[in-house]
Formats: sequence, C-alpha cells, structure tokens
Amino acid sequence: MNFICSPIGARNIVSVPGMIVWCGSMVRTPDGRCHLMLSVWPESAGFDGWLSHSQIGYAVAETPDSEYEYRGIVFSGSGGEGDWDRDVVHNPWLLHHDGKFFLFYMGNYGDGTFRGHRFNQRIG
Repeated sequence: MNFICSPIGARNIVSVPGMIVWCGSMVRTPDGRCHLMLSVWPESAGFDGWLSHSQIGYAVAETPDSEYEYRGIVFSGSGGEGDWDRDVVHNPWLLHHDGKFFLFYMGNYGDGTFRGHRFNQRIG
C-alpha cells in the first residue's frame, strides 16, 4: 500500500494561544461540516501537563481541508470527589451516529503528582 504525504497547510493546523493542542478526533456530519474535538492544556503546565491539566476543546470547519475555527473548551474534569474523571479529560475520540455525537475519552484523578494521576486513568 502506498501513501502520499503532503505538507499540512498552516490553515489546517489548530492552534490556541497559550495552550498546547494535542490528539484531535474529527467527524464529518451529513451536512458536510467537520467537528473536531481535541485535548488542550496550558503551556505553563509543560508538555507533561496533559496528565493534570488537560481539557477537551472544540473546533469546526466546513470541509476537512478548510480552516478550523476553535470554539473553546467544551468539557473539563467533573470536579466530583471520587469521580474517575475528576481532574482531567484527555484523548477524545468522537463518533457521530443517527444524529447524535458520542464522545469517549481518558480521564483521571490524582494528588497533583505525575504518579498520582498516571496510575488513576480510566476510559469512559
């Protein structure tokens, strides 16, 4: 199987000032619009900040190769004591079926340490 790789145009890159953007998941709905969920967290938290600061943002475009408009954070950790996704939501995976969106993601809770969050990850 041969794959042709072309450079990604600047308009196809979703960037958010002051945030690290990672692991996007896009679906195209019957109206042709492209919906992109992505992980975002503050640059100030560093690259490993996904483990304790990640949230899920949303961007939309008219076609897969047009410019995506970032709309903001749409999903954060629950904040609920004892919840499996209390502190972090990360790695979104988006599906669209029968007019509904289904979002799967990794979540965690912890004590602020790398180990404390890393070993309390779940998928939901």
